[in-house]
Amino acid sequence: MSEKLAKENRELFINSKTGSYVQWRTTQQKAYDFAHCDQLTSKELSDLTSAGMPTFIVDKISGSVDVLIYFLTANNPGIYVVGREGSDTDLASVHDALVEYCWDLSLGKSLHGQILRNSLTKSVGYWFVTIDPNADRGMGEVVLRSLNPWDVYVDPASTDILYRDAGYILIKKDFTRRQLKNKLPQFASKINKASGNDEHSTGYSDRDTTQSASIQPADITTSVDNRESDWIDYYERYEKYKAKFVTVTARTEPSQVEIDEIKKKVQTEVAFFEKKLVKELESQAIQLRDAFSRETISKERMNFELQKLQEDAKKAVKDYQVQVTNDAINSITTTQTSTVTEKEYIQLKDSEVFKDKIVNAVPYYKDRVRVIVSVGTDTFLYKNELPGGDYPIIPVPYGHTGTPYPMSAVQKAVGTQQEVNKAHQLMIHNASLGSSLRWKRKPGATTKDFPTQITMPGGIIDVLTGNLDDVKEILPAPLNSAFFQVAEKGEQIIEELMGAKAILRGGKSSQETFRGYLAEEEASTRNVKAWMGNVVEPALEQVFKVFTSYSQATYQSYKIFRIINPDTGDVKKYELNIPIYPDLTRDIEKYHDYESTTFDIKVKPGSTLPVNRWAVLERYEKWFEIGIVDDIAFLAETDVKNKEELIKRKSIYAQLSQENEALKEALKQKEGTIETFTRELEHSGIKEKVKKAEVEIDKVVNKVKSEIIAKQMIHTGAMKLIEDKARQQEKPQLAKKK
Repeated sequence: MSEKLAKENRELFINSKTGSYVQWRTTQQKAYDFAHCDQLTSKELSDLTSAGMPTFIVDKISGSVDVLIYFLTANNPGIYVVGREGSDTDLASVHDALVEYCWDLSLGKSLHGQILRNSLTKSVGYWFVTIDPNADRGMGEVVLRSLNPWDVYVDPASTDILYRDAGYILIKKDFTRRQLKNKLPQFASKINKASGNDEHSTGYSDRDTTQSASIQPADITTSVDNRESDWIDYYERYEKYKAKFVTVTARTEPSQVEIDEIKKKVQTEVAFFEKKLVKELESQAIQLRDAFSRETISKERMNFELQKLQEDAKKAVKDYQVQVTNDAINSITTTQTSTVTEKEYIQLKDSEVFKDKIVNAVPYYKDRVRVIVSVGTDTFLYKNELPGGDYPIIPVPYGHTGTPYPMSAVQKAVGTQQEVNKAHQLMIHNASLGSSLRWKRKPGATTKDFPTQITMPGGIIDVLTGNLDDVKEILPAPLNSAFFQVAEKGEQIIEELMGAKAILRGGKSSQETFRGYLAEEEASTRNVKAWMGNVVEPALEQVFKVFTSYSQATYQSYKIFRIINPDTGDVKKYELNIPIYPDLTRDIEKYHDYESTTFDIKVKPGSTLPVNRWAVLERYEKWFEIGIVDDIAFLAETDVKNKEELIKRKSIYAQLSQENEALKEALKQKEGTIETFTRELEHSGIKEKVKKAEVEIDKVVNKVKSEIIAKQMIHTGAMKLIEDKARQQEKPQLAKKK
């Protein structure tokens, strides 16, 4: 089986080299050569040399590539990280910092530039997400790498721009046997037995390697120390497959002891509920009897309603009993839903502990990725299951054609570059012929020192035979003035095709005003920004998506990492999977449990592009003038030396100024308080006098009241005496009448 997997890797490599692949590879190799100043084939170089013509080139491509790389990688990509659930929000900022940490650990800025350079010159660049198991003292780190596009072979049926629909992606490299044993020491014995090959020297370039401006891998045929030239092919096959998973819902039921306790508790609560219901029933029955006594309802109606109340009461008691019982059981019953592989589900289903707890199992399929590694034609090394369901190889094509064979930016400019080279070669050759003329002479005419003296100012030629009229110069044909415009126009066309106009390199603008210059600069970058928004940034989002899967599979234990701010030198510490101990009887839990968190990641549009600092400074200056921003915000955008210290000092001044204003305000408040107290004291003096007057008035009033009360008492006593005398006089008269 292992030998079969190794042979499949070899067969996939051979079958991937189709006619379309060879055509694409040859075309892109030519573009790559042009981008590295190798713009003449061996035959062209030989023909020019034999014709006495110049062999120089006027390279307009490599400079355009450098400008685009700067433009596209001026800043590190900014990302938005959002937790999908509320519990994931706290870890979103930690994941953001982890991405930055691994980006710096992998020299991400340099990788980004190299990958985009491959996109521009080789038609595609590749991000590669992998795990370095030996990093962090064996704990492992997720790292980013770049791949040589010539080492990657993609399923020809793939049509997706990021190759997500590819059936396989194959990496094929050639190493010396010693290199490979150093790379994989655990497989040294297998590598020693593997068969070698000479495919490392296969090239697709037409350049003259002996006079080439660049040295490429295919040019190297032996090892550095010349002691070993035994090469061996190395394969990594990444393939997707559908894996079956099961979403299992398990329920842990209460024990018999717990059920008995629940029954007792339920009986108590139901009895209390029944008493309460009986009271309500009696109240309603009284109302019905009152209604019957008032003859508002009939006796039959009263009996019917009483019977209905009793039935409803019985049903309510029964429903309440069921509800309380279910609530009590659910409170001590645990239900857990988790996703497991089909193999794990079979083990759970057959387990005595879990088989009775499974209440639901939903099977489904999802993408998984595995890697199969081999060397030589039939030597298998290992096979691994990888995290997540996406390929760790993410392409960044320049011109996607709906196939794994995109177009490069340089490819479009090759023909025009050849035209520019030929035009300049002809112009220089024509000028050379004008300054070093060719000559013809009649038969029999001989001269002395003709070759050395003919081009020397003041040179003397002795005529030995015949006369000087027998020697005639051959003048070159004059070039048309339009011919010079062809070369100049060709250079402009290359800049437009590459999307790197001269204005991006600080060239002269056709606009006279500063705003016009900025508008022209903005317009000249639209095609590059379109590629950035439609290809580069989606590829980066896919990179960070794959990175998340790998990091959650790697960072499962407690981890501390630090991020350094390069501007201020401040260090910020982050922690993952912090162990916590709820109590001595429970397992150790995790705070910031990274593995179980889910994120959504988006790249900030245009975050890697440069910013015109003069335009930004002018904008901030205007904002500062109209008061939208303060001086500290304006200072932060300038190039003033030690501006951080200056901002700190200004912050101190601002704090002192605020404290001074606060003291002034406090002083004003105190002065106002003193003034208020003074007025209150004055008012209190007046109030004291009023109180004294009120006391005197009260004395007079009380005296008058006392006198009035005394007079009233005297008057009342007198009236009583009169009434008593009148009664005494009436008694004898009544007696006489009787």
